[in-house]
Amino acid sequence: MIPYQEIFPFNHFPPIPDASIATIDMADLQRPPKERDSLTDSLQTNLLGMKRKIQTILEKLTYEYDAL
Repeated sequence: MIPYQEIFPFNHFPPIPDASIATIDMADLQRPPKERDSLTDSLQTNLLGMKRKIQTILEKLTYEYDAL
């Protein structure tokens, strides 16, 4: 197994935030259902976009690693 530091020798990525600092905004829970649905839809769209970006990065890294 290749150490993480060899694959990512530089610290280009921000640290992963601690899960304990994640909070739920009570105001979001009290919004009307339609407004909450639009928030959920935009969050899902953002997550899908992030997933595509991560997949692209992983494909590029895999390709570059295979080229070595």
